[in-house]
Amino acid sequence: MRLRDLQRALAWAGAQPGVTSRWRLALALSAYEGRFVARNSLLGIRTPAQLRRLATVQGAEHLTGASRGVILLGFLAGPRLSWLALRASGHRLTWLGGRPSPLWRSPIRQGYLVGRGDLILSTGVVDSVRVLRHAERLLRAGGSVFMNADGTGPGAFSVPLAGRPIVIQRGWLALRRLTGATVLPVLSHMEGLRQVVTVYPPLPPPVDDPALDVENCRRALGELLAAFIARHPEQCALVAFARGGGAQMLDEAVRRGQVSRAPILEPEA
Repeated sequence: MRLRDLQRALAWAGAQPGVTSRWRLALALSAYEGRFVARNSLLGIRTPAQLRRLATVQGAEHLTGASRGVILLGFLAGPRLSWLALRASGHRLTWLGGRPSPLWRSPIRQGYLVGRGDLILSTGVVDSVRVLRHAERLLRAGGSVFMNADGTGPGAFSVPLAGRPIVIQRGWLALRRLTGATVLPVLSHMEGLRQVVTVYPPLPPPVDDPALDVENCRRALGELLAAFIARHPEQCALVAFARGGGAQMLDEAVRRGQVSRAPILEPEA
């Protein structure tokens, strides 16, 4: 672990309620991040059957109960590849995100990536509108898309959490408002070698007042993330190692012109 990451982890760990040793938590964060890097590359996992055996989905009834398009909303807290675990468990979805590791074995790439028209890969910010338009069409047709709420991309608002706020992106909010899609938060954690993916009940539906709509989402996501971090603080390395505070990062990006307050998507004519 680099010194600056250790410093960030110690500061974050010291702010978590009920933590008795910030050093123990900081070291656990580093250990779990190493495991997550290995899992992201699917090291030791050679076939789709192995992948299925190492994934469990809780809350799948929320997926089958949705009557319209579904936005599955992932987060940086916990291990990555929740979208792949859902796919391996038989849930059809389109991933809006980065290219997976080149270390994936051929049978897994062929089963979930190669030649699949239901996979969207965003190659950069310049393609964000094109990708979101594609996602909009999928949602209007009743499909499901998986995208991260936090991470890189245009920010909409920050969620206050112990240690550091998290910046929430705008893309999924735009899709939700345009299509009326159901938004299901998704978080996962590791239990031994098994990735447990939990699909949560839907966020509140959109309301006409944009400020109230954002506040409803901020409150719901804040409660969800705070509870997850309290249960699995050692599995939240990407949150702990993040640079700066979410609110400051969002305000600085706006000041520099890297984030626009203008709508990211408008209804098509």
